[in-house]
Amino acid sequence: HFVSSVAKKQLALLIELQGNARSRYLQDTSKMSAIASSSRYQAFGDGVPLGDPGWYQNLGTPYYNESHVKWRAKVREFVDTKVMPIAGDWDKQGSLGNHAKCKEYLQRLYKDCAQAGVLPAAVGAPWPCKFTDSPPPEGYDYFHELINMDEF
Repeated sequence: HFVSSVAKKQLALLIELQGNARSRYLQDTSKMSAIASSSRYQAFGDGVPLGDPGWYQNLGTPYYNESHVKWRAKVREFVDTKVMPIAGDWDKQGSLGNHAKCKEYLQRLYKDCAQAGVLPAAVGAPWPCKFTDSPPPEGYDYFHELINMDEF
């Protein structure tokens, strides 16, 4: 009888703690939504708490500015139009050992990256001005580099 009353108390405490945790989670989620809706920039990504970088969800950062928004849009468009259409076949050709086709995809991607002005970002900050005619995004910094890695 003593064990069952202790077990009942522990179970009641556990249920209370779970309820409190759920309430805190819902409060935190609503706070995050309020912050995101009041942000200067549109949120993107999957919207999964702790699953995306904070700057994807507009959780407030002194580092992310309009230049970063534009750079992310540019790189995202490039990946969507130039990389995604060939990614599946590139992977398939690699698994089949068709190295000539993989090399063709790689060379085409290097050329497309250079023409789009996103290849220099692979080098990182500072922008390699003496090796490219592509202008850097305004205020190019490590955060732009991070966006580049994230989008690719």
